[in-house]
Amino acid sequence: MLSHDYPVRQVCRVLAYARSRHDDQPRVRVETTLQAAVARLAEAWPTSGSRRITALLRRENCRVNRQHVARLMRDMGLQGQRPRRRPRTTHSDHAYPRDPNLVQGLTVVRPAQGWGGDITSVR
Repeated sequence: MLSHDYPVRQVCRVLAYARSRHDDQPRVRVETTLQAAVARLAEAWPTSGSRRITALLRRENCRVNRQHVARLMRDMGLQGQRPRRRPRTTHSDHAYPRDPNLVQGLTVVRPAQGWGGDITSVR
């Protein structure tokens, strides 16, 4: 290596390279424990996304950022499954009394005499 034969200051000056950048080495994080924890939680909670996984990790006293968890999940191919949507319908088997049908036997003879409505599909 060149730095063994010549001083770093002189080599950087000749190459027009900032001396402050000489010691910069890419930092490789060892994330195997975090990846294992994310995989474990994603398996236990299959419908969870990165927000809930982050909250669960923080509950276990792991200081981690949500974007970091999202990147790990994306790299590992983990994606939260969306829960199945259940249709919302009216359930008639309840103990409450039903309202009477006031327009059942009504004969309409003029405009705007009988009005009715159905609100079962209103969210």
